Amino acid sequence: MKANNTYIKNLTSMTGTTCMNCRTDLSDVTFLIPLRVDSIERKENTDVLINYIFKHFITFIIVLESDLTRKYFSENKYKQFQYEFRKIAMNSSIKLNVSLA
Repeated sequence: MKANNTYIKNLTSMTGTTCMNCRTDLSDVTFLIPLRVDSIERKENTDVLINYIFKHFITFIIVLESDLTRKYFSENKYKQFQYEFRKIAMNSSIKLNVSLA
């Protein structure tokens, strides 16, 4: 928490005001998140990560889940979000082709 307060103080001193709604433009960046949901905590962590990224950055996110069955169902409504599920057999390798078009 101390680091966050220091960040806010530095931001205030540079701009004269705090910028709680400012987002850094990373529109030329895509975050690729490989995912296998093996616990509820993993799903919750993924949701927190996605929400954090969209709260602080203008960017794109692709989540690639691979498992025997789909276990991740995102509730976000961001148009810059893409989800893809690939069914794989256990102990097999996987090649993913992602189209950004």
